Amino acid sequence: EMQYLGSSYAGTPCYAAPEMVSNSPAWDVRSDVYLLGATLYQIITGSPPHLGKSAFDVFKKIINEPTPELSVEYPSALRSICSCSMSKDPEERYTSVHSMLEDVRFYLTQGELTELHALATEDLQTIKSLAESEDEFSDEIEVIGGRCRFRLEEISLRWPDNRKVHFQLLECLQILTDDAVNKKRLA
Repeated sequence: EMQYLGSSYAGTPCYAAPEMVSNSPAWDVRSDVYLLGATLYQIITGSPPHLGKSAFDVFKKIINEPTPELSVEYPSALRSICSCSMSKDPEERYTSVHSMLEDVRFYLTQGELTELHALATEDLQTIKSLAESEDEFSDEIEVIGGRCRFRLEEISLRWPDNRKVHFQLLECLQILTDDAVNKKRLA
């Protein structure tokens, strides 16, 4: 994967990724993901994500302030896409523009399933955190994991060639199985 080093910024400041405006600018494909996420943010809200009186003011905000997030008035799937694509940490962003566009395409073509998928993804993150906490007296993994499993199975039935959902379902089932074995809840 190629990484580019720069000595100065070239582009529209209000869309810049943090790594592009740092003291040692460097960018790669994840910077493009940020730029595309910032563009999506403006399409959704009508305003760019970063504003200021000068380019320097905008750059300071990009580096020092939290990345703006879409409000709850927007569908959670779009909030998730923008949040993932505009993460300050490039490692937390989509790995490619293509993978981001897959989620946008999913949102556009699978309408009602996008909200269900966003909820299932939130549930999966919750049970991952719970599994890592190793609270042996908690039944939350079973309850939230069951709900996550149901949501992912529903999406999988209606969109069987969605590989992302398939892998999320496998991950959910693995967490549920491990939890059942660890808590000796097998029949």
